[in-house]
Amino acid sequence: MLPAERVLLTTAGTTYYLASNTFYRRVMEGAQEHFIVVTAPAGVVFVAALPADFTVVQLNTMYFKAGGRYYVPYLSPDGAEMYVMVDAPPTPSTAAAPAAPATAPVPAA
Repeated sequence: MLPAERVLLTTAGTTYYLASNTFYRRVMEGAQEHFIVVTAPAGVVFVAALPADFTVVQLNTMYFKAGGRYYVPYLSPDGAEMYVMVDAPPTPSTAAAPAAPATAPVPAA
């Protein structure tokens, strides 16, 4: 199982998962789902600094958004603090939100 704090990134049509500075790929063996550790896939975009106009988006983990792109912090194997460009986070379902209670009409006096 991967932690809830994982993020998705897709490169060359393959979806990878990033959790705790480790990249994973989903593998199915029959009906059994497994996640294997992989090296950083080719095509993953690493940046040393965020663009100046970033905003913080807190969902299952903390994302940084700038210019329509999303980033998460990453610590490289040599200890450098970087950011990885990732897929847009899933949007919370509004269907799960509780409905507002109905207000009973007030009788006329």
